[in-house]
Amino acid sequence: MKLTLTWFVFFPFAVHAFGVKLDSSSSYSYLVSASARRSRNSNNKSTSPPSSSSSLQGGNQNNNTAGADPTTNTAIIDDIRGGGANRSFNAILGCWDEYNKALDAKPLLTKSLTSLVGWALGDLLAQLFLSRGPFDLKRLLVLSTFGFIYYGPSGHYFYNFLDSRITGKTGGVVFLKIAIDQLLWSPLFLVVFFSYLGCTNGNSWSVIGETIRRDLFSACKASW
Repeated sequence: MKLTLTWFVFFPFAVHAFGVKLDSSSSYSYLVSASARRSRNSNNKSTSPPSSSSSLQGGNQNNNTAGADPTTNTAIIDDIRGGGANRSFNAILGCWDEYNKALDAKPLLTKSLTSLVGWALGDLLAQLFLSRGPFDLKRLLVLSTFGFIYYGPSGHYFYNFLDSRITGKTGGVVFLKIAIDQLLWSPLFLVVFFSYLGCTNGNSWSVIGETIRRDLFSACKASW
């Protein structure tokens, strides 16, 4: 759930970098132009043509105000403000729809990018609000890379395999999948994670092994 929510913000930039085109109809400029068209159409329908005499009398005034329609401008502003909540919700739905299209078109890449964003944002928030020390750029890059090269791809294959072997949506099936995830997949993931961190820190395999023996069980309990 966390990855899905944070992806709404970062997804458009990430998919553009990898060639997945988003629909431009959700852009702000489109909303303004569409609102302006609706307002002009409404004014054209509700306003009757002026008589020749009134046109002659108000010719100078019309010339002075040509190109400036305060009624239309006010309608545009009110339309944008009044429908802002609906448009924001529709924009979220549009991003969700584009995300699902990307999942269908490029599932592995999309999940890897989702994992990258989730790990990067999680570490960024942890450093800003929990660690409260000097910002560690190397740590951010190391964890983001791990999310992209391992967590996203491995999760893609593992959960697809699990769903293909254990079908159904009953309580027993759900419980079995959770048990396999927590008792089998989680320890394996943590072993890979500790090994990856040790390698990036330049630790020897003996040090990495000792870290795994010391911290694996407590890390598994924390994930439970």
